[in-house]
Amino acid sequence: MTNNNLLPSIQIVDEKWVEWIKNNNPFFGNFSLDTIFKKEEISFLKRFKPHKSWFVNESISESVHGRRHCFRCVIYSFLLAKKFNFNKEETINLLISSAVHDIGRLNDNETTGHGERGALFFDKIKDNIIRDMQLNEDDFNLRLVKLMIRLHDKEYSKFSDEEKILYFKNKLSIDLIKVSDALDRYRLPKINWWIDDKYLSIKINEWIKQFAYNLVLKSEYDYLKNKDVEVILSLLN
Repeated sequence: MTNNNLLPSIQIVDEKWVEWIKNNNPFFGNFSLDTIFKKEEISFLKRFKPHKSWFVNESISESVHGRRHCFRCVIYSFLLAKKFNFNKEETINLLISSAVHDIGRLNDNETTGHGERGALFFDKIKDNIIRDMQLNEDDFNLRLVKLMIRLHDKEYSKFSDEEKILYFKNKLSIDLIKVSDALDRYRLPKINWWIDDKYLSIKINEWIKQFAYNLVLKSEYDYLKNKDVEVILSLLN
Protein backbone atom coordinates (compact mmCIF):
# COMPACT_ATOMS: atom_id res chain seq x y z
CA MET A 1 0.00 0.00 0.00
CA THR A 2 2.85 2.42 -0.62
CA ASN A 3 3.02 2.96 -4.38
CA ASN A 4 0.17 4.97 -5.87
CA ASN A 5 0.70 3.28 -9.24
CA LEU A 6 0.10 -0.14 -7.65
CA LEU A 7 -3.09 0.81 -5.82
CA PRO A 8 -6.45 -0.22 -7.32
CA SER A 9 -8.48 2.43 -9.10
CA ILE A 10 -11.17 2.16 -6.39
CA GLN A 11 -9.64 1.88 -2.91
CA ILE A 12 -11.81 0.54 -0.09
CA VAL A 13 -10.57 0.94 3.48
CA ASP A 14 -10.45 -2.40 5.33
CA GLU A 15 -9.44 -3.59 8.81
CA LYS A 16 -5.77 -3.96 7.88
CA TRP A 17 -5.73 -0.41 6.56
CA VAL A 18 -7.33 0.98 9.75
CA GLU A 19 -4.88 -0.98 11.88
CA TRP A 20 -2.00 0.62 9.97
CA ILE A 21 -3.43 4.08 10.67
CA LYS A 22 -3.78 3.17 14.34
CA ASN A 23 -0.15 2.05 14.54
CA ASN A 24 1.13 5.31 13.02
CA ASN A 25 -0.36 7.93 15.32
CA PRO A 26 1.52 11.22 14.66
CA PHE A 27 0.65 12.27 18.24
CA PHE A 28 0.65 16.03 18.60
CA GLY A 29 -0.89 15.92 22.09
CA ASN A 30 -3.75 14.62 24.20
CA PHE A 31 -6.58 16.32 22.38
CA SER A 32 -10.04 14.73 22.45
CA LEU A 33 -13.11 14.96 20.24
CA ASP A 34 -15.19 16.12 23.20
CA THR A 35 -16.73 19.50 24.04
CA ILE A 36 -16.01 21.11 20.68
CA PHE A 37 -19.43 20.95 19.04
CA LYS A 38 -22.80 22.09 20.32
CA LYS A 39 -25.89 19.96 19.62
CA GLU A 40 -27.31 22.57 17.25
CA GLU A 41 -24.01 22.65 15.36
CA ILE A 42 -24.06 18.88 14.89
CA SER A 43 -27.65 19.10 13.65
CA PHE A 44 -26.60 21.81 11.17
CA LEU A 45 -23.62 19.79 9.92
CA LYS A 46 -25.87 16.79 9.27
CA ARG A 47 -27.42 18.68 6.39
CA PHE A 48 -24.10 18.52 4.52
CA LYS A 49 -23.76 14.74 4.63
CA PRO A 50 -22.81 13.71 1.07
CA HIS A 51 -25.16 11.50 -0.94
CA LYS A 52 -24.04 8.75 -3.33
CA SER A 53 -25.99 10.37 -6.15
CA TRP A 54 -23.79 13.47 -5.99
CA PHE A 55 -20.75 11.60 -7.39
CA VAL A 56 -19.91 11.37 -11.08
CA ASN A 57 -18.81 7.78 -10.38
CA GLU A 58 -20.94 6.39 -7.55
CA SER A 59 -18.31 3.68 -6.92
CA ILE A 60 -16.12 6.44 -5.48
CA SER A 61 -18.76 7.34 -2.89
CA GLU A 62 -17.71 4.56 -0.49
CA SER A 63 -13.99 4.66 -1.29
CA VAL A 64 -11.09 6.51 0.30
CA HIS A 65 -12.09 9.71 -1.54
CA GLY A 66 -15.80 9.21 -1.03
CA ARG A 67 -18.53 10.34 1.32
CA ARG A 68 -16.67 9.77 4.58
CA HIS A 69 -13.68 11.79 3.41
CA CYS A 70 -15.89 14.63 2.18
CA PHE A 71 -18.02 14.61 5.35
CA ARG A 72 -14.97 14.80 7.60
CA CYS A 73 -13.76 17.74 5.50
CA VAL A 74 -17.07 19.45 6.24
CA ILE A 75 -16.32 19.10 9.94
CA TYR A 76 -12.78 20.45 9.64
CA SER A 77 -14.09 23.31 7.54
CA PHE A 78 -16.65 24.19 10.18
CA LEU A 79 -13.91 24.39 12.80
CA LEU A 80 -11.75 26.50 10.50
CA ALA A 81 -14.66 28.81 9.64
CA LYS A 82 -15.14 29.49 13.35
CA LYS A 83 -11.42 30.02 13.89
CA PHE A 84 -11.30 32.63 11.11
CA ASN A 85 -14.60 34.28 12.10
CA PHE A 86 -16.44 33.52 8.87
CA ASN A 87 -19.94 34.91 8.57
CA LYS A 88 -22.89 32.63 7.77
CA GLU A 89 -22.61 32.85 3.97
CA GLU A 90 -18.83 32.36 4.02
CA THR A 91 -19.27 29.34 6.27
CA ILE A 92 -21.92 27.78 4.04
CA ASN A 93 -19.74 28.38 0.96
CA LEU A 94 -16.93 26.45 2.66
CA LEU A 95 -19.17 23.63 3.89
CA ILE A 96 -20.80 23.09 0.49
CA SER A 97 -17.47 23.01 -1.33
CA SER A 98 -16.03 20.63 1.28
CA ALA A 99 -19.00 18.28 0.97
CA VAL A 100 -18.71 18.04 -2.82
CA HIS A 101 -15.05 18.75 -3.60
CA ASP A 102 -14.31 15.18 -4.77
CA ILE A 103 -17.59 14.38 -6.54
CA GLY A 104 -15.83 14.75 -9.90
CA ARG A 105 -13.38 11.90 -9.32
CA LEU A 106 -13.44 9.01 -11.75
CA ASN A 107 -11.09 6.95 -9.57
CA ASP A 108 -8.97 7.15 -6.42
CA ASN A 109 -5.62 7.45 -8.23
CA GLU A 110 -6.51 10.69 -10.01
CA THR A 111 -4.57 13.62 -8.52
CA THR A 112 -5.64 16.57 -10.68
CA GLY A 113 -8.50 17.34 -13.04
CA HIS A 114 -11.31 16.13 -10.83
CA GLY A 115 -11.76 19.61 -9.35
CA GLU A 116 -12.64 21.06 -12.75
CA ARG A 117 -14.90 18.08 -13.50
CA GLY A 118 -16.50 18.31 -10.08
CA ALA A 119 -17.31 22.01 -10.46
CA LEU A 120 -19.03 21.31 -13.78
CA PHE A 121 -20.97 18.37 -12.33
CA PHE A 122 -21.96 20.40 -9.25
CA ASP A 123 -23.34 23.11 -11.52
CA LYS A 124 -25.33 20.46 -13.39
CA ILE A 125 -26.94 18.86 -10.31
CA LYS A 126 -26.79 21.79 -7.88
CA ASP A 127 -30.58 21.97 -7.49
CA ASN A 128 -30.65 18.42 -6.10
CA ILE A 129 -27.65 19.02 -3.84
CA ILE A 130 -28.99 22.29 -2.44
CA ARG A 131 -32.35 20.66 -1.80
CA ASP A 132 -30.63 17.80 0.03
CA MET A 133 -28.75 20.37 2.12
CA GLN A 134 -31.99 22.24 2.88
CA LEU A 135 -30.55 25.47 1.51
CA ASN A 136 -31.72 28.20 -0.84
CA GLU A 137 -29.63 29.69 -3.63
CA ASP A 138 -29.38 33.00 -1.79
CA ASP A 139 -27.73 31.24 1.18
CA PHE A 140 -24.40 30.94 -0.66
CA ASN A 141 -22.25 32.31 -3.48
CA LEU A 142 -22.58 29.85 -6.37
CA ARG A 143 -19.73 31.32 -8.38
CA LEU A 144 -17.33 31.11 -5.42
CA VAL A 145 -18.35 27.56 -4.48
CA LYS A 146 -17.64 26.39 -8.03
CA LEU A 147 -14.28 28.17 -7.96
CA MET A 148 -13.35 26.52 -4.65
CA ILE A 149 -14.23 23.08 -6.03
CA ARG A 150 -12.29 23.77 -9.23
CA LEU A 151 -9.10 24.93 -7.51
CA HIS A 152 -8.99 22.60 -4.51
CA ASP A 153 -6.80 20.02 -6.32
CA LYS A 154 -4.58 22.48 -8.18
CA GLU A 155 -1.16 23.56 -6.90
CA TYR A 156 -0.84 27.29 -6.30
CA SER A 157 2.10 27.44 -8.70
CA LYS A 158 -0.07 26.04 -11.50
CA PHE A 159 -2.87 28.60 -11.27
CA SER A 160 -3.48 30.39 -14.55
CA ASP A 161 -3.26 34.19 -14.61
CA GLU A 162 -7.06 34.39 -14.42
CA GLU A 163 -7.11 31.91 -11.54
CA LYS A 164 -4.49 33.92 -9.66
CA ILE A 165 -6.70 37.02 -9.86
CA LEU A 166 -9.71 35.07 -8.62
CA TYR A 167 -7.63 33.45 -5.90
CA PHE A 168 -6.38 36.74 -4.47
CA LYS A 169 -9.96 38.03 -4.42
CA ASN A 170 -11.07 34.94 -2.45
CA LYS A 171 -7.81 33.88 -0.85
CA LEU A 172 -8.91 32.69 2.58
CA SER A 173 -11.87 30.64 1.35
CA ILE A 174 -9.72 28.84 -1.24
CA ASP A 175 -6.90 28.34 1.25
CA LEU A 176 -9.27 26.75 3.75
CA ILE A 177 -10.83 24.25 1.34
CA LYS A 178 -7.29 23.11 0.60
CA VAL A 179 -6.48 22.89 4.31
CA SER A 180 -9.60 20.88 5.17
CA ASP A 181 -8.81 18.43 2.35
CA ALA A 182 -5.21 18.12 3.57
CA LEU A 183 -6.26 17.48 7.16
CA ASP A 184 -8.02 14.29 6.11
CA ARG A 185 -4.85 12.88 4.54
CA TYR A 186 -4.34 10.85 7.72
CA ARG A 187 -6.63 8.29 6.07
CA LEU A 188 -4.03 7.60 3.34
CA PRO A 189 -1.76 4.54 3.62
CA LYS A 190 1.63 6.24 3.54
CA ILE A 191 3.03 8.73 6.05
CA ASN A 192 4.66 10.98 3.45
CA TRP A 193 1.22 11.42 1.86
CA TRP A 194 -0.07 12.99 5.08
CA ILE A 195 -0.57 16.72 5.62
CA ASP A 196 2.58 18.77 5.02
CA ASP A 197 2.58 22.43 6.05
CA LYS A 198 4.97 23.43 3.28
CA TYR A 199 2.23 22.86 0.70
CA LEU A 200 -0.27 25.07 2.55
CA SER A 201 -0.45 28.85 2.81
CA ILE A 202 -1.93 28.73 6.33
CA LYS A 203 -0.23 27.25 9.38
CA ILE A 204 -2.43 24.71 11.14
CA ASN A 205 -2.48 24.29 14.90
CA GLU A 206 -1.39 20.88 16.15
CA TRP A 207 -4.63 20.32 18.08
CA ILE A 208 -6.68 20.29 14.88
CA LYS A 209 -4.21 17.90 13.25
CA GLN A 210 -4.60 15.53 16.18
CA PHE A 211 -8.37 16.04 16.05
CA ALA A 212 -8.33 15.11 12.35
CA TYR A 213 -6.21 11.99 12.93
CA ASN A 214 -8.48 10.89 15.80
CA LEU A 215 -11.61 11.46 13.73
CA VAL A 216 -10.20 9.54 10.77
CA LEU A 217 -9.24 6.57 12.93
CA LYS A 218 -12.47 6.39 14.94
CA SER A 219 -14.82 7.03 12.03
CA GLU A 220 -13.13 4.52 9.69
CA TYR A 221 -13.13 1.91 12.44
CA ASP A 222 -16.79 2.52 13.25
CA TYR A 223 -17.74 2.52 9.57
CA LEU A 224 -16.33 -0.99 9.19
CA LYS A 225 -18.80 -2.08 11.87
CA ASN A 226 -21.83 0.03 10.99
CA LYS A 227 -21.48 1.01 7.30
CA ASP A 228 -23.11 4.34 8.14
CA VAL A 229 -21.51 7.64 7.11
CA GLU A 230 -23.51 9.46 9.77
CA VAL A 231 -21.52 7.63 12.45
CA ILE A 232 -18.98 10.44 11.99
CA LEU A 233 -21.37 12.89 13.66
CA SER A 234 -21.98 10.55 16.58
CA LEU A 235 -18.29 10.89 17.45
CA LEU A 236 -18.77 14.63 18.01
CA ASN A 237 -21.43 14.30 20.72
